[in-house]
Amino acid sequence: MENSKKVLFVDDDVLFATSVGYIIKGLYNIEIDIAASPSEAYNKIKSKKFDIVFCDTEMPEMFGYELKERLDKEKIEIPFIGMSSDEKYENKWKNLGCDFIQKGDKFYRQLKCVLESD
Repeated sequence: MENSKKVLFVDDDVLFATSVGYIIKGLYNIEIDIAASPSEAYNKIKSKKFDIVFCDTEMPEMFGYELKERLDKEKIEIPFIGMSSDEKYENKWKNLGCDFIQKGDKFYRQLKCVLESD
């Protein structure tokens, strides 16, 4: 895919991540990669260039925003969109300079807005 956005979608709910991936691939000229954990995402970010990362918040290994903090410490700059079904994490993500999408009824509408913006 030439000149397409490259998106990394990080979520331990692989079924959810895969379904979102199919929707994104089907509707947009976007290359999507999926990571099931922050450590897998970290390795992918270190080895491949992404235009944006969508990252779940609560995962067994660590919180998604801890991955963002680690990348910031290493001076790896990449736009992040934090995601969670619990809005209590919105301020944590925003304090790191990230946007936030709440999973639920409006998730796909918010995702569409982000993907269609440039």
